[in-house]
Amino acid sequence: MNGRATSAAGALVEAELRRAARRPALGTAPAIAPALALALALESAAGGGCGTPRLADTAPAVTAGAAPGSATAAAAPARSAPSGPGAALPVPPDVWASTLRANVEPSARVAAIDLDGDGVEEIALASAAGLAVLRPGAGGAEAETLWSAPPRGGANVLAAGDLDGDGRTDLAVGWGVHRDFRTAPATLVAYLSGGAAPMSLREEVVATPATEHAQFTSAEVTRLKAGGPAGLLYAHFIGKHELRGVFAVRGAAGTWTENVLDVVRMAWLWTAAPLAAGDPAPAILVGRPYGDAEKSDGDVFVWSPGGGRAPLPTRRGVRSLAVLDLGGAGGAHDVCYGDGWHWEYGTKAEGLLTCARRDAAAPGGWQATVVVDTDSYEVNTLAAADLDGDALPELVSLGPTALRRHAPPGRAGGLAWTTRVLGPGGTHFAAFRPGAGPRAEIALVAALPAPAPGAPPAAT
Repeated sequence: MNGRATSAAGALVEAELRRAARRPALGTAPAIAPALALALALESAAGGGCGTPRLADTAPAVTAGAAPGSATAAAAPARSAPSGPGAALPVPPDVWASTLRANVEPSARVAAIDLDGDGVEEIALASAAGLAVLRPGAGGAEAETLWSAPPRGGANVLAAGDLDGDGRTDLAVGWGVHRDFRTAPATLVAYLSGGAAPMSLREEVVATPATEHAQFTSAEVTRLKAGGPAGLLYAHFIGKHELRGVFAVRGAAGTWTENVLDVVRMAWLWTAAPLAAGDPAPAILVGRPYGDAEKSDGDVFVWSPGGGRAPLPTRRGVRSLAVLDLGGAGGAHDVCYGDGWHWEYGTKAEGLLTCARRDAAAPGGWQATVVVDTDSYEVNTLAAADLDGDALPELVSLGPTALRRHAPPGRAGGLAWTTRVLGPGGTHFAAFRPGAGPRAEIALVAALPAPAPGAPPAAT
């Protein structure tokens, strides 16, 4: 989708940012209407070509941390925006927002999928209403539903990738308990491309783990060995506090083989990826909001078979985790995580975005930088996306107060990370490519301000 921001769309984003920055006290209920929205950062001036930013004219960049390898790389972070009652986050003028579908629950999950194989990605939306693949409408028109399937519970997790080796994107949804499905069993389902009808997916049940708490906490399509088969790396509860990490691979006959990796207390987040270009095998990392003891701080560590843990620097607990190739020097990849979680999240949690790289000379073998303090209680989603079409991905983060874009050190001659606000806060997002080029847009699950009675919709 392409288009310029209208005044109504800009007002929508700015109003939400002002509301989010005020951070209402726990127990209050602001007048919001959950909606799935799109936000596009148009960072190239018309006629200026890729890599010519426009945002610096009206939205000054905020830098935090220091260049990797410096003595101050783990220093206290800078605030990303003014804080306090009524403080407004800077709103770039080149952000365009459009409502795809209203009344989407905050627990909904989104992912990118090319359903028809034409090189243009659509948006997969999983929620307690079911799984749907949406094609955004041109010029803000209502999204078209290309395919849908009924729910098997609440949608805990959604993953996208090639699960059967046919070169096309498949989906996987972890269905479980939800306020509308209080007795739903835990069911992990793969939705594979090439269904019986055109533009459709076919269902295969991957796993139905027996557990007293039917909830999945993470899932991704990845490989655990270089050149090995792609599969689903996922985590689910097996008790009140213990979670099981599992890697499931689909066989040629359509049967799934589950390989239990470990059972770790509060191990919500599992991800696997090389830590640098050319690494012989992916590393498996685990992120936890809480530690081994009740009410203890969580952590991030590199997991090894047998239960080995090599910790990364953290402030407190972790709510999101990703290994991203952002074009680091020497092929180094960034391990980024939403740090600072505390069980007393209303008063003690810090929404810190931290990124770390392997560094043999640093204490513990990791050089960590606090990219930004979001002035909230968590960073809930992380991904890499090329938002300006220059073929270099940026880090995109989401928390309760804002959607942000972070450019790593070295971009445009900068020595530190730079951060810009792109749109309102929310609960989940995914990057997708709406055209043949590398440029991405963001599908965002956000709580947008409810319009006044009788007023026309704010988004266009």
